[in-house]
Amino acid sequence: MELARRAAASEGSIAFVSGDAGAGKTRIVDELCRHLPRGMHSYRAACLEYAPSPMGPIAEILAALDGDRVVPAEGAALAAPTGDDPVDKRRLFERVAATLRAAGSARPLVAVVDDAHWADTVTLDLLQFLVATLHDARVLIVVAYRTDEVSETHPLHAVLARAARARNVQRIELGPLDHAQIHELIDATLPKNVRLPVESLRGVRDRSEGNPLFAEEFLKAVVDDERSGEVRLTLPPSLRGLLVERLRRVTPEHMRLLEIAALIGRRFGAAFLARIGGIGADALAAFLRIAVDEHFLVEDGDEPGCFAFRHALTRDTIVDGVLAMHARAMHLLIAREIEREPDRDGRVVELAEHYWRAAAFSECAAYAQTAGDVAKARHAYAEAASLYERALACGVADQHGLVVLHEKAASAYASLGAPQKVLDHLDVAVDHYTATGELGRLVEVYLDLALALRRMAKTERAFAVLHRAAEMSKDSGNDRLLLKSAVQLAQMNAIAEHWDELAIHLRAAEPLLAIAEPRDAVRFHTSRAALHLARHELDGWRHDSEQAASIARTHGDPTFLAFALTNYGIDARKVAHFDDASAAFREVIDIGRTHAGLYNVTFARLVYANVLYLTGRLAAARNHVLEVLADVHESVTIRGLIAQFGVAIATVLRDDTLSSRCYSPNVVEDAFLTGEPTQYAPLAATVAEYQLAKGEPVAAVMLLERMLAALPDDWNDGEPLLAVAVCCPQEDVERARALLRHDAGAPDALAAAYRELFDAYAAARFGNRETKLRHAGRAAGLLERLGIPLLEAEAYELAEQPKRAVALRERIGALRPARRLGPPPQRRSSATQLTAREREVVELVLRGLSNSTVADALSLSERTVEAHVAAAYRKLGVRSRGELANVMAETSSRV
Repeated sequence: MELARRAAASEGSIAFVSGDAGAGKTRIVDELCRHLPRGMHSYRAACLEYAPSPMGPIAEILAALDGDRVVPAEGAALAAPTGDDPVDKRRLFERVAATLRAAGSARPLVAVVDDAHWADTVTLDLLQFLVATLHDARVLIVVAYRTDEVSETHPLHAVLARAARARNVQRIELGPLDHAQIHELIDATLPKNVRLPVESLRGVRDRSEGNPLFAEEFLKAVVDDERSGEVRLTLPPSLRGLLVERLRRVTPEHMRLLEIAALIGRRFGAAFLARIGGIGADALAAFLRIAVDEHFLVEDGDEPGCFAFRHALTRDTIVDGVLAMHARAMHLLIAREIEREPDRDGRVVELAEHYWRAAAFSECAAYAQTAGDVAKARHAYAEAASLYERALACGVADQHGLVVLHEKAASAYASLGAPQKVLDHLDVAVDHYTATGELGRLVEVYLDLALALRRMAKTERAFAVLHRAAEMSKDSGNDRLLLKSAVQLAQMNAIAEHWDELAIHLRAAEPLLAIAEPRDAVRFHTSRAALHLARHELDGWRHDSEQAASIARTHGDPTFLAFALTNYGIDARKVAHFDDASAAFREVIDIGRTHAGLYNVTFARLVYANVLYLTGRLAAARNHVLEVLADVHESVTIRGLIAQFGVAIATVLRDDTLSSRCYSPNVVEDAFLTGEPTQYAPLAATVAEYQLAKGEPVAAVMLLERMLAALPDDWNDGEPLLAVAVCCPQEDVERARALLRHDAGAPDALAAAYRELFDAYAAARFGNRETKLRHAGRAAGLLERLGIPLLEAEAYELAEQPKRAVALRERIGALRPARRLGPPPQRRSSATQLTAREREVVELVLRGLSNSTVADALSLSERTVEAHVAAAYRKLGVRSRGELANVMAETSSRV
């Protein structure tokens, strides 16, 4: 757009827009032509591969200008040069330039030449001429071409090299989209009534490798498969046709070498390809030159002699064309040749892959397990888990070896945060060690099992398994096992905020710290740091947090370090030390760039998104949530955090697409099933806020009342309680305020800010204006010092300073207006107004049954149950279960 504005102001220029096929060149040019400055017109023509003609696209554009009557009469009647006479060509080019200049004088214009990789030499010469002659004309020329069609020997390459020296030339190269951008594309393209599994979305993202066209075509195929009930993520015919068309330009001999290279892998050595293909150095060099020029392959600049397929889909298309029996024989040959290589020990992953593809399972089994160990040692846990699964599929003869392989797979999945996979593999180990009576190994397995159970929201069972492990450790008399059990119990109690129990287990572990392994020492110090924070002992909290990080750094295990830093960041966020939290989370995210898929990296990214949200960096927060959504997450904790933080961001940005991707009702149910307030309270409050913003106050009040009923008496976190003050009945507000008094003496500015804002909302609804203004002013001051602009804007609204509130929201890009206060109490109606089904549903709900349980009991959907309860609230003029129970009781007593 900037180039168009400059052209309209007589600063003519030429823009070369490049990218691979499907990179988005057409779309970016379309957007340019749709949003031109007032009075500017666009003219467009394409070079044709199958029907080239000298100056064809330029002649077409000039003809269009003549049709609009903005060129001299002779301008549209230009002919191509009659020969190779340079004078003849120059005169023609001068006439074209003069015609464009005259047309631009009448009104500024954009001339687009599409598919310039198929341009004839005269057109290319003309473009080069126009670079030097239209710099002061009201003309913008846009030249779009495919990068993968322009090699160093292509005529357009020379034009680009010469044009690059001109000041009025700009090159715009479209690279692959990142993960967040691909998901933006999916959100914009996916039909609103279609919901795809996360696995399918991740497949679209990974297989497209950032190419917008490929992503769109894969998405169409996945939607069609989803409707037919079979999701395959196979190569769509449209893409296969595009790639096959390019491969048809290759000679049979070179195609044979491409097939061998594709079977070797995405990356291969040139010398190895020559040996497998049985060709000499000259033939190899000729093949590689053509393959690189045609953009099938790229050479590794850091390792000359190594090549890779430029796009995985090109390799897939080639492999798909090889007969299965030939492919299997070739994989066997490749594997045996690799075994003859001097670096065979470093190529166990390749050996496992080729023996697997060759169906040589006995050879594959040993290599797959060794390759898994290598991947795990470098913390590539996703790769390790896949290799262990492959080794298990190949079959392991020895029972002990089978159990060890299951434990290795479970360990890899634990680091990835896939708890169901952990449980599946550890069940085999539990059965084995129980049968053999190996007490020490059984305790170790139980400890890993407990962590997986907690991530599956099976908190009670997780504690039961841990306590059993602790008892077994005492019976064994093994101090190392005693320490492991004690620190893991401490960690679990720290997460659940059971502070008294946490202190007991820390005291049990402390005398044994001298024999602690690094992982146990890190767990001990992070748990004790949490206890210090709960007691408002900030020096002790910081010391233990730094100690945990120091131990992890010394050990050199990124999983330990990610765990320690994530815990530190979470704690720092609780007390509004946002700079410390952000620094810790950024370091964890950097670890994730090297070691992908770590559970703690995902956790850290989500809480960092919340820190960004609180401090007003909404776009960045949204991008982090989108990154997390790109993967599959089994952990209930992670899914709850996605909903909690993603829905909060979506509410402020009015992004319904994001909220629908982050939230489903079962996430809230799973959070309540954990029995842990830290999981269900913030999530319930966030969902209630979203319901309020959508104009569903009854649903919001019902959810908040459920949260209040479940909270323990010592709960004192003010953040989830704010929504109660906004919309719940007075009795609920008083109950919530009583909880906040537990923390009244704490030297915590964030807790104080929440209390003041809570009191301001309560006063706005049930108190008086003077009280409201006093509390709102205090809240605004505290929130300004803490750097939380979203809540600060709310405080200004309550303080009757709307201009300051609006200015804050505009500065950070928040689209949601101030929270809507709950409705005033209404006159209650009789329960006789309810239908028979509504009464039936209400009576079960008032017995304490969850909506899902009521739905099962009455053979209804959960959504229908919610609708019946909401109708009852509306008809009876009540806003809480307590009021609902009273009305039902009154009606019953009259009857």
